[in-house]
Amino acid sequence: HNCWCYLLQEGGVVRYSDDGEPQGTAGQPMLNVFQRQEVWNVCCVVTRYFGGVLLGAGGLTRAYTKGAADALTAAGIARMGLWTLWDVPCTYPLLERMKLEVAAAGGVVRDAEYGADITLRTAFPAGTAETFQLRLTELSAGSLAMTAAGEEFLPGPREEAN
Repeated sequence: HNCWCYLLQEGGVVRYSDDGEPQGTAGQPMLNVFQRQEVWNVCCVVTRYFGGVLLGAGGLTRAYTKGAADALTAAGIARMGLWTLWDVPCTYPLLERMKLEVAAAGGVVRDAEYGADITLRTAFPAGTAETFQLRLTELSAGSLAMTAAGEEFLPGPREEAN
């Protein structure tokens, strides 16, 4: 049996399937795992190969609930938020240091363009890039300045599920 559930925040779409299991023993308990954690924009499939009648209704519910909870724990939770994108010029000798500085400021390096020098495409949670700009000025003695490259909704750092 492949029992599934999904929750989509846009439009409040919530669906599940027991895939032939006794009603209410699979899809709904899986859905409850995500609703209790207030997790949206997720899809979960739990496959049962063995047990059925031997487990009984209570055992099935516990098995599907545990499968969904284990998947959530393994995947973790990432909160979506507005991130600003920046192009950061960088010399080759500063590359590794620059990567560390971006991470220390809460940003991520998404891409790098290599040429005579390097341009790093970075992303910072909205409102946090200014801290990095000050550090960039300090590291380069004022010779490097980052330029805005837009903004996107991106997942933040992975959090442990409770």
